[in-house]
Amino acid sequence: MILYVFKMNPEAKQLYDSITEKKELMWSYSRQITILTEDIRKMRKMLYKTCEHEWVRDWEDRDERSSWICKHCKLSRNPYHN
Repeated sequence: MILYVFKMNPEAKQLYDSITEKKELMWSYSRQITILTEDIRKMRKMLYKTCEHEWVRDWEDRDERSSWICKHCKLSRNPYHN
């Protein structure tokens, strides 16, 4: 088996290391965003169950499935759409 070994010049090595660091940082942030998104989803479910809703018509958002929102917590009347 022939093994090729190439040496990088210092500038290229520094750029390669910088790219590797930034990729690891991106992965870390992506994981944090996923965790936070899941936390927010769970919190919205709890909020939906605990809020004493007062439903008002949402005239501004025409694309939503439910055109009713709670004036306190701002969640949709449809629990599957929050």
